[in-house]
Amino acid sequence: MDRSPGRFTRAALIAAVIAMIAVGSGALGLALRRDDGDGASSTTTTTPDDTTTTEVATLDELSGPARDLAELLAAGRTRTYHARYQGSTVGQDDGAIVIESWAKDGRFRQDVGFDVGGVAVQRSTFVLDERGVSCQRSGEEPWSCTDLPRSEVQGADPLTGSALAQLKHAAVGEQEGAVDGRPARCFIVTYDAQTTEMCISPDGIPLQIRTTESQLVVDLLEDVVDEAVFEPPV
Repeated sequence: MDRSPGRFTRAALIAAVIAMIAVGSGALGLALRRDDGDGASSTTTTTPDDTTTTEVATLDELSGPARDLAELLAAGRTRTYHARYQGSTVGQDDGAIVIESWAKDGRFRQDVGFDVGGVAVQRSTFVLDERGVSCQRSGEEPWSCTDLPRSEVQGADPLTGSALAQLKHAAVGEQEGAVDGRPARCFIVTYDAQTTEMCISPDGIPLQIRTTESQLVVDLLEDVVDEAVFEPPV
């Protein structure tokens, strides 16, 4: 496996973008890219499943914009929608990151596609009624899928106690905004010296998520979801 600094940096940034969209889709994690000082990079992703996160909080412990953001994201998970996002990272020109999300009746699917060394990589995550499924493939290889307990799928529960604890300790501000003409509530979240801007539609669907190094912007949003999208590929 290629462990060169360029390849590792690319992988770290991809992980950061994936985690950022998980923020909007329910996991409320914050992906923090940090420079190790030797040209390489590492990514620390704090999510509800992260074993280093032990503190829990409740919605009642939040106030102001932090509580507004939490309630808005939770409301978004009750909607029926299909959204597609284009992702980019500063200084990386070797292929776009495309993420698609579908939500309907408590079920959720997220697809992530990106390029690594000229090879197309695809990942699909399903949150279904009774279980979770994680699938991936590279290039023309067949899909490989693994069944998981629903509770172990990142984003299955939109507001876990540890996710709320992160938001509790973050500085959160809000301003009105728009993304490609769509009205949005834009929240500026600063946590552990890192700042993320999240622009969310009035009904709770992420429209844009941006840090100083990476961003995701919605380029398709519709409220029609075909039942077939919740069928794993294998």
